[in-house]
Amino acid sequence: MENRHDILSAGAPLYMRLLFKEQPAKEIPKELRDYIHEYPLLKIEDCICKDNSDIDEINRGQMWDCPDSEKILAECKYRIIAYDYPREDMDFADRANMLMIYLDKLLEIYQNCEAVYFENTGKLFTREQIVNSKFDDKTKFINLVVNVRYFALPDSDEMIIDTIGMNILYLPDVQYHFRKMNPNYIFAHAYNMLGYIFINRNSIRTGETVDGISGEYIDGNVQWTCRFEDSLLKPLRPVVDVDMGEFAAGKR
Repeated sequence: MENRHDILSAGAPLYMRLLFKEQPAKEIPKELRDYIHEYPLLKIEDCICKDNSDIDEINRGQMWDCPDSEKILAECKYRIIAYDYPREDMDFADRANMLMIYLDKLLEIYQNCEAVYFENTGKLFTREQIVNSKFDDKTKFINLVVNVRYFALPDSDEMIIDTIGMNILYLPDVQYHFRKMNPNYIFAHAYNMLGYIFINRNSIRTGETVDGISGEYIDGNVQWTCRFEDSLLKPLRPVVDVDMGEFAAGKR
């Protein structure tokens, strides 16, 4: 499974790389084999010894949630890949829930797992962060799997913040092309947008507006217009582009 050409396509399997400092048992534990047997969409590979040099600098620079990411990636020489074979007719919320339950089961069984790297989105969390997280079922996939990325455009005051990972569920990601606003405020807005899209089953339509930001807070008196477009940045995918009014950059 090393050459995963489908990793960024719509409806792609979610690949979860479990990272270990010490080699776990070579054989998949019986408890896990029995669990996977009950859920044939779930798959797992044998443990291999391999470093994480395949993770490029762009992805390493977007690991906002894990301050010790470089240390973890350098020290963990063993990996187990767990993933799913999604059905196109499967409800996206059911699939997201299935994957998060599977993740919890994996971490319950592999107590010596140091961290989990979500290969599709470049997001990294320690085992403790995931086990101790308090996300509810409706937002757990978004908060653990979907990544919010930040790019400052060279020779310009323009910035792009986009998300990557909703495409796995056949849902749109979100995108902001802007200037003259603190990007930290947009990170929070992006997660609110993702939650709205997920919970309301992608009900946003081109031309509709959402609450924008005034100062550093979301303000119902400020309205930003949404449009469905292709993403500005790779991988090419459908996004909800949020026109930030006076802070918007680029042509629309």
